[in-house]
Amino acid sequence: RCSRDWSSDVCSSDLKYPFRDLELGDSFFVELDEQGVNVLRVLAWRFAKATGWKFVTKRVDGGVRVWRVD
Repeated sequence: RCSRDWSSDVCSSDLKYPFRDLELGDSFFVELDEQGVNVLRVLAWRFAKATGWKFVTKRVDGGVRVWRVD
């Protein structure tokens, strides 16, 4: 399970990026450099296209946070 707030970044998935584990309103944080942020955004876009879900990514200190919004 992924966090519904900023206080916890624990996800139950063994996947590197747990898009599939996210429920509406959930998020996860990944520490990434600039190139990694761009790769993660593309992966979120591809997963969204395949599933019909929507994600928001936002740069935060030290990485990026991804939310499932639809």
